Amino acid sequence: MGTLRKLAHLREQLGEKRFEDLINPENTGKVKRFCDKLFRDSLPQEMTVGDRTYEILGFHEEGEGSVDGQTVVRRVSEIDANPNKEAGEHLLKHQHQIPVELRGNTFVFTNWRRDYANPGDICTIHWNGKHWMRQWQWIGYQFRNISRILRLKQEEDALPTEMTVGDRTYEIINFLEDSEESVRGEAMVARATIGYAHLGEKHGRHLLEHQDEIPIVLRDRVVFVFTDWRNPDHNKLVSCVYWHADHWRQRWDNLDNNFHSTDRILRLKKG
Repeated sequence: MGTLRKLAHLREQLGEKRFEDLINPENTGKVKRFCDKLFRDSLPQEMTVGDRTYEILGFHEEGEGSVDGQTVVRRVSEIDANPNKEAGEHLLKHQHQIPVELRGNTFVFTNWRRDYANPGDICTIHWNGKHWMRQWQWIGYQFRNISRILRLKQEEDALPTEMTVGDRTYEIINFLEDSEESVRGEAMVARATIGYAHLGEKHGRHLLEHQDEIPIVLRDRVVFVFTDWRNPDHNKLVSCVYWHADHWRQRWDNLDNNFHSTDRILRLKKG
């Protein structure tokens, strides 16, 4: 169908009044914004690359043509989608699986920063006409509304119930009972003791030393609590190992607080 025939068809479908409003020069800005939204809505909302499925998210508000890098970082953090260097390298490695229709977009990796020259630079990955490539953008750069962020899609039933880290295999245990959303720290400790899942500093440090072997799917989803690893200056502070930025870290949590469904205890698997 030629251009003139397409226009005639559009005029017929819209009706005379709508068609006249559509081609009115005073409405050009509105039509452009409508077309941009139509285009964005037609793009894939998720994609599977390698062994991972990502949600493809925008970070612009209605009517925004661009926002600066600081705003991007803040908004991305608010939606728990802070993609890092490892995620970017994974995308580049499996770039042949990125849907063709996304080649007009740019993926922003807010937690992949240049570690030389200017550490404020943010990594982006875009299509250069032949392949997807990395490019650094200054934190003050204006990111257009073709930019997208990736968030690892997490299925609630996909959490493993055990893992092998170093030379040890651990059972991953949810200490909450049916319908419970949280329990006080002392209740968690009691249940861990009864279930022989009251591990101490030796196992916590083992986890940190071999953290590359912790399943990727547990990142940002689980906090490991070591009920027998206590702060030497405050016995109510229990050690937790959690994912932040680009690696697993250790922190202290107070047993007077509630512990939630994201918290897990570990039991060393024998034999």
